[in-house]
Amino acid sequence: MNKLNFFQNKPKATKIDVDSYLNRIELEKEQPSLSYLKKLQKAHLLHIPFENLDIHYGSRIILDYGKIYDKVINRGRGGFCYELNGLFYHLLYHLGFECYIISAEVYSKDNQSFGRPFDHMAVIVRISDEEYL
Repeated sequence: MNKLNFFQNKPKATKIDVDSYLNRIELEKEQPSLSYLKKLQKAHLLHIPFENLDIHYGSRIILDYGKIYDKVINRGRGGFCYELNGLFYHLLYHLGFECYIISAEVYSKDNQSFGRPFDHMAVIVRISDEEYL
């Protein structure tokens, strides 16, 4: 059986201002590497909060990454997984990482079950033939 190659067809990445994004998470641009990926992920977690205020306010959620970029980078807000992980994908893509968006389900230890399909988004990055979540 052939291993699936998720990297054959990449989602189109919206053009973003990478320098402003990096400024928001207080990092400099480097060449793609595992150590840089780790720095990016940590900086993203420390500088951009998870928040679901729009959901609680009943605001319409539109996965338009131009609008999400404005909300998170220009206006200094946070977002939920589809917004933050999707935006992070765009950053990685424009920095030259080989990456792909996947659907995910969250596992509940208490219920010993997975949540609904497509309830979460994650990013896979390939570096030197190794894949990282």
